[in-house]
Amino acid sequence: MNVHDERDIKICALGMPGVLLGGIAGFALRPAVPLLGQLPLWAVIAGGSGLEGMSEMFRPLAAYSLALLAIGAIAGGIAGVVLGLLTIRTRQKSNRSSSLEEEEANERGTAF
Repeated sequence: MNVHDERDIKICALGMPGVLLGGIAGFALRPAVPLLGQLPLWAVIAGGSGLEGMSEMFRPLAAYSLALLAIGAIAGGIAGVVLGLLTIRTRQKSNRSSSLEEEEANERGTAF
Protein backbone atom coordinates (compact mmCIF):
# COMPACT_ATOMS: atom_id res chain seq x y z
CA MET A 1 0.00 0.00 0.00
CA ASN A 2 1.50 3.32 -1.01
CA VAL A 3 1.09 6.79 0.48
CA HIS A 4 -1.72 7.79 -1.87
CA ASP A 5 -3.79 4.73 -0.96
CA GLU A 6 -3.45 5.51 2.74
CA ARG A 7 -4.43 9.13 2.11
CA ASP A 8 -7.49 8.07 0.11
CA ILE A 9 -8.54 5.74 2.91
CA LYS A 10 -8.16 8.54 5.45
CA ILE A 11 -10.24 10.90 3.31
CA CYS A 12 -13.00 8.31 2.93
CA ALA A 13 -12.88 7.55 6.64
CA LEU A 14 -13.30 11.24 7.41
CA GLY A 15 -16.15 11.61 4.93
CA MET A 16 -18.23 8.75 6.34
CA PRO A 17 -19.14 10.46 9.64
CA GLY A 18 -20.12 13.51 7.59
CA VAL A 19 -22.46 11.39 5.49
CA LEU A 20 -24.01 9.91 8.62
CA LEU A 21 -24.39 13.25 10.41
CA GLY A 22 -25.71 14.96 7.27
CA GLY A 23 -28.27 12.20 6.74
CA ILE A 24 -29.41 12.46 10.34
CA ALA A 25 -29.70 16.25 10.01
CA GLY A 26 -31.66 15.93 6.77
CA PHE A 27 -34.00 13.40 8.36
CA ALA A 28 -34.47 15.53 11.48
CA LEU A 29 -35.30 18.60 9.38
CA ARG A 30 -37.97 16.85 7.31
CA PRO A 31 -41.32 18.67 7.14
CA ALA A 32 -44.25 17.62 9.29
CA VAL A 33 -47.74 16.61 8.25
CA PRO A 34 -50.31 18.98 9.75
CA LEU A 35 -51.94 17.43 12.84
CA LEU A 36 -49.94 14.19 12.46
CA GLY A 37 -46.30 15.25 12.79
CA GLN A 38 -43.34 13.95 10.83
CA LEU A 39 -43.52 10.82 8.72
CA PRO A 40 -41.78 7.73 10.15
CA LEU A 41 -38.36 6.64 8.91
CA TRP A 42 -39.70 3.65 6.95
CA ALA A 43 -42.04 5.92 4.97
CA VAL A 44 -39.25 8.39 4.21
CA ILE A 45 -36.70 5.74 3.17
CA ALA A 46 -39.26 4.07 0.89
CA GLY A 47 -40.15 7.43 -0.62
CA GLY A 48 -43.77 6.88 0.38
CA SER A 49 -44.21 3.73 -1.70
CA GLY A 50 -45.49 1.78 1.31
CA LEU A 51 -48.20 4.27 2.18
CA GLU A 52 -51.74 3.00 1.57
CA GLY A 53 -55.27 4.29 1.94
CA MET A 54 -55.61 7.84 3.21
CA SER A 55 -51.85 7.99 3.80
CA GLU A 56 -51.22 7.91 0.04
CA MET A 57 -51.73 11.65 -0.06
CA PHE A 58 -48.44 11.99 1.86
CA ARG A 59 -46.32 10.34 -0.86
CA PRO A 60 -45.04 13.67 -2.23
CA LEU A 61 -44.08 14.72 1.29
CA ALA A 62 -42.27 11.40 1.83
CA ALA A 63 -40.41 11.82 -1.47
CA TYR A 64 -39.45 15.37 -0.48
CA SER A 65 -38.26 14.12 2.91
CA LEU A 66 -36.15 11.46 1.19
CA ALA A 67 -34.61 14.15 -1.02
CA LEU A 68 -33.77 16.21 2.09
CA LEU A 69 -32.15 13.17 3.68
CA ALA A 70 -30.07 12.53 0.53
CA ILE A 71 -29.03 16.17 0.20
CA GLY A 72 -28.03 16.24 3.87
CA ALA A 73 -25.97 13.08 3.47
CA ILE A 74 -24.21 14.38 0.35
CA ALA A 75 -23.51 17.78 1.89
CA GLY A 76 -22.26 16.14 5.09
CA GLY A 77 -19.98 13.84 3.11
CA ILE A 78 -18.51 16.74 1.16
CA ALA A 79 -18.00 18.72 4.37
CA GLY A 80 -16.33 15.72 6.02
CA VAL A 81 -13.94 15.22 3.11
CA VAL A 82 -13.07 18.94 2.96
CA LEU A 83 -12.42 19.06 6.71
CA GLY A 84 -10.41 15.86 6.43
CA LEU A 85 -8.24 17.30 3.67
CA LEU A 86 -7.65 20.48 5.64
CA THR A 87 -6.72 18.46 8.72
CA ILE A 88 -4.31 16.24 6.78
CA ARG A 89 -2.64 19.25 5.12
CA THR A 90 -2.31 21.10 8.42
CA ARG A 91 -0.70 18.07 10.04
CA GLN A 92 1.67 17.63 7.11
CA LYS A 93 2.74 21.27 7.30
CA SER A 94 3.32 21.07 11.05
CA ASN A 95 5.31 17.84 10.64
CA ARG A 96 7.45 19.43 7.92
CA SER A 97 8.14 22.55 9.97
CA SER A 98 9.07 20.56 13.07
CA SER A 99 11.41 18.32 11.07
CA LEU A 100 13.03 21.39 9.49
CA GLU A 101 13.54 22.96 12.93
CA GLU A 102 15.06 19.69 14.13
CA GLU A 103 17.46 19.59 11.17
CA GLU A 104 18.52 23.19 11.75
CA ALA A 105 19.13 22.48 15.42
CA ASN A 106 21.25 19.44 14.53
CA GLU A 107 23.27 21.53 12.08
CA ARG A 108 23.94 24.14 14.79
CA GLY A 109 24.90 21.40 17.23
CA THR A 110 22.05 22.04 19.61
CA ALA A 111 19.27 19.63 20.48
CA PHE A 112 15.76 20.23 21.71
